[in-house]
Amino acid sequence: MGHGDGGDERIGNFVSGSFHCNTEQLAIESGQRSTTQKNAGKYTLKSTAYLLDDDSMNVSNGTYLGNDKKYADSNGYKKRSVNEPNATKLRTEIAATGQNAPIAKFIRYKIYKGKMTAQGAVQTKIFDYVFEGQSEFFDRNQYIILNYTIRYILNPDEVLEELAQKWIEQNS
Repeated sequence: MGHGDGGDERIGNFVSGSFHCNTEQLAIESGQRSTTQKNAGKYTLKSTAYLLDDDSMNVSNGTYLGNDKKYADSNGYKKRSVNEPNATKLRTEIAATGQNAPIAKFIRYKIYKGKMTAQGAVQTKIFDYVFEGQSEFFDRNQYIILNYTIRYILNPDEVLEELAQKWIEQNS
């Protein structure tokens, strides 16, 4: 999960993708933040990276996540800062990420919206999107379309009002 959405700076939360993949992620993340961060607790964001096999990575226990498991066992999943006292181990783990970051084959983003029922909270999937981790094509128009799509899914009235205002400005 992206750092701007609450994701940690830890080994298991980093994958290598192309410049275009990163731009596609940005279209999704920036599109959802204005709604999901204003409504904390009403939305759940999930992202999954499907990785390419890469035997060249410097890993322990035979897998990239072997490093991550060691990090988890040492309470590495707690919110921590590289600037806190005694954060030498954390800084070392983050530096090692550059040598160990796996290569993304595909990335999947899902957004769930919670609804309250008599039995408790129920989540409904409202967005599910898969894209290539190594794509070499994603242009400005695709960015705008994806960004508006996710914004519309989350807050249609706001997007329709914005588009109507743009139409008025262009046609007056």
